[in-house]
Amino acid sequence: MKKVVEIIKTHYTLRRVQNMYLVQVIEKIKQSSHLSLLESSEIMQIIEELLKACPLWIKKVDVNGNFILRINKKMNTCDVLEGLKEYQEKSL
Repeated sequence: MKKVVEIIKTHYTLRRVQNMYLVQVIEKIKQSSHLSLLESSEIMQIIEELLKACPLWIKKVDVNGNFILRINKKMNTCDVLEGLKEYQEKSL
């Protein structure tokens, strides 16, 4: 999940956006050399876990049946990863 957080954060920062269509995010993650073997459904499962683990950082918004992922660009990656770590520890 850490790699997915880094890919999302980097891609949004480079594009200077805080919203992207979910399908675009999934495709960008699939293009990553580290995660290219994952299926779209596996990436979606990771994103769903991120939505639960980091609700202050990432949200899924339904816009007329098209889902958009919105991130809080003010949160730094370290805070997001710390929240993810705490979530995973609680889940055990």
